[in-house]
Amino acid sequence: SSEGRGLGNKFLSNIREVSLTIHLIRCFNDDSSEEKIAHVEGETDPLRDINIIDTEMINADLQSIRKMKDTINKKSNSEETRIKSKIIDQCEQILSEDLFIRDKLHITEKEWPVFKSLNLLTAKPALYICNVKESDLLQGNQFTEQVLKKVKSEKLNIPVVVLSAKIEDELSKIDSEEERK
Repeated sequence: SSEGRGLGNKFLSNIREVSLTIHLIRCFNDDSSEEKIAHVEGETDPLRDINIIDTEMINADLQSIRKMKDTINKKSNSEETRIKSKIIDQCEQILSEDLFIRDKLHITEKEWPVFKSLNLLTAKPALYICNVKESDLLQGNQFTEQVLKKVKSEKLNIPVVVLSAKIEDELSKIDSEEERK
């Protein structure tokens, strides 16, 4: 995506404008004969799907950071420029290790305005929403377990919510407030 493939530059630039990223993760196999929903990658693999999006976001941020680094060296030697240069170097190191800035970078109050102005994708808080079949809504399934295990083992500060988009869709079509209950 950072090169115009994958997620696409337009999509990534739109994400830069949000305060929170929400990853809607497919956590079901569609075995039904009616309304089969094909997965773009063939089979359901939530960890692969998360990794694809994460890689795209890391690559996009690396590209942005490297552009900033090129232009910042040509600017004045003000305190703001020194702070920005330091933050950019730290971000580049973190991203080069395929890690998210939000999980590894510690910003002081003084650095915060400069850091925020960088508008990096991997610095934004995130939420994982695991979309499951109706029958898996209460207990989850092997796919939601994989996502939960990833969050725990990698010590990610990402809340995980399990929902059934099919149920949500059906509820949205009910006119009566009484029937929704």
